Amino acid sequence: MYIEFCNAEFSSFQPMMQKTQCILNWMKEVNDYKKGIFKNKWNFVDFFYLLYKSFHRIENVNSIAFADNLSAFERKRKRFNKDPEQLIDDKGSLDYDKEMYDYILAFKNGGAESRNLRIRYRVYFNHFLNSNNITFKELPT
Repeated sequence: MYIEFCNAEFSSFQPMMQKTQCILNWMKEVNDYKKGIFKNKWNFVDFFYLLYKSFHRIENVNSIAFADNLSAFERKRKRFNKDPEQLIDDKGSLDYDKEMYDYILAFKNGGAESRNLRIRYRVYFNHFLNSNNITFKELPT
């Protein structure tokens, strides 16, 4: 966002502020359903960034489904956080999850680094940006 708006005129901030307010409202609805779901700062950052980058496609967020899915995602992350290699040891295992492995490493090692933000965005995009969690806008034909 900094790069996008660092040289912008003040009047150009209005659409971005409206977009941000809408995203924060969706996040509040998710948090209202599961209090404290964003107590981890990276959950907040990753969720906001996913919605921000995909905003043009999103009509609404199913806050209940999103909160439940995010909660399950976090439980799994915490379960494997100390030994994420378990997630990739055996491709035949029910626990095999390369994306969760990537997310945990990007989460643990320099969370604010742009490379790790991109990895976490990719995982969130693949895991959460679907019709269970999001109502998508009709695209013009």
